[in-house]
Amino acid sequence: MNQKPNHVCKKSMLGLSVVRNLFFVLPLNFVMMACDNHETQYTYYDDAKSIIKEKFEIDKTSGKNDGIFQRFDQKGNVIYSVKYINGELQKDYITDKRDGRKYRITTIGNQTWMAENLNFRSSDSYCYADDSTNCEKYGRLYKWNAAVHACPDGWDLPGDDDFRMLIETVGIESLKSKSGWISRNPKRKNAAYNGTDDYGFTLLPTGFKGRLYYEREGKNDYEGNGQNAYLWKKWENKESDEFYSAEITFAGYRVRGFHFFNRSIKDVKKHFDGEARAIRCLKTNDEKKSIEKITDSRDGNTYRIVTIEKQIWMAENLRYKSEGSLCLNDNSHHCEKYGRLYSWNAAMRACPTGWHLPSESEFETLFLNVGGFRREEELKNVIGIGDESLFTLIYWDDVGYALKSTSGWTPYGNIDSSGTDVVGFTALPAGMSNLYTESTNLEGVGEKAFFWSSSKKEKDDVPFHMELSLQGLGDINKHGGLADLYSVRCIKDE
Repeated sequence: MNQKPNHVCKKSMLGLSVVRNLFFVLPLNFVMMACDNHETQYTYYDDAKSIIKEKFEIDKTSGKNDGIFQRFDQKGNVIYSVKYINGELQKDYITDKRDGRKYRITTIGNQTWMAENLNFRSSDSYCYADDSTNCEKYGRLYKWNAAVHACPDGWDLPGDDDFRMLIETVGIESLKSKSGWISRNPKRKNAAYNGTDDYGFTLLPTGFKGRLYYEREGKNDYEGNGQNAYLWKKWENKESDEFYSAEITFAGYRVRGFHFFNRSIKDVKKHFDGEARAIRCLKTNDEKKSIEKITDSRDGNTYRIVTIEKQIWMAENLRYKSEGSLCLNDNSHHCEKYGRLYSWNAAMRACPTGWHLPSESEFETLFLNVGGFRREEELKNVIGIGDESLFTLIYWDDVGYALKSTSGWTPYGNIDSSGTDVVGFTALPAGMSNLYTESTNLEGVGEKAFFWSSSKKEKDDVPFHMELSLQGLGDINKHGGLADLYSVRCIKDE
């Protein structure tokens, strides 16, 4: 694109009195081009008029915008483009197929955002102050475990880099709505709290629900409406630490600043359990979405898959029917939810072509990738009378919170034992059984998840399995019998 306008139309300069009658109030330093029934106008970043800032067409009869409006960055790249017809902005929408609700969208640079907060009703979501009219205006507030699954198909929670790119491209003031923002400090009368909403992002000061970090622990009230916008970000494992991103804050009293808050998985369970934030969904990359499901050619079963660092996992328990596997009472609905339970020999042959039963080390890599902390405990094992030996028990703290599903788990005492499912692994408490018991005799349903490993213990040739408990622990050290029946999660071959 040429940085300077290249038109054969007649140039003229407009005074300020004319500019005020136009749809946009422009600075004095611009050039107008008159062409046929439209007048194409330009404004510039600098006095030298060397770089185009805006380009739009105005009908010279009506004085209204009519045609394509574009904004450019300082390198001459288009960062925003919309269409006007006779002064009316032509807005783009998408429809959430789950409930039929429409959302305005806006494209800024190479990102396409929902231009409204999500308002999909799900468990663990709320209207501000429990007032349904606030949902219509501000969208819903979601707990973290609900937020990670809330966006419709083809859309996702933004990450750190997504927010940074957005803010670096257009700034903060241009993202905030033109009204509704108030100061937490009424003495600062000259501060600019409202935004300019130049790109149709229309960020509203929604506020949040829940405890406020330290002073308000135990309270589940609503705060910040009119003053802050708290938006959840997706989980992102960083090599430098074991934290995932929790939220971004746009504050009414920090016009040119924003905060990223990072919390560990343990912190989310302890400090964020009762808190709810708003969501702005970002359109995902089509190539990424195309590998989210696979079909098992043997029986036509389809499985969600998830990429966690460099590992690609099935995000559902295997349902392939084979000898050595069972379904509770042959109940297809139970198998559809929890998958089948397999003996170890059956599990070793169960995964489809291109996938395999994970090894002990592959489970350990998974635990590390979700911020797990490995700890060892030396215990005494009593074998017979007076025969004692020491053995080491290895646990992984916090992995259960990251890998477990957000519902379906029995409470641990008075504590919710469900997970945050931040990576989409969605481990369900399917329990276990044994080949030599009745198929109705399942243990641990609602309380534990057991997954076979392909590895065996060296000394006694007994296979390892991965186990997730109510307490949020992960364990790969226990070994099960060859007749035990556990779930199977396949991992993609490298």
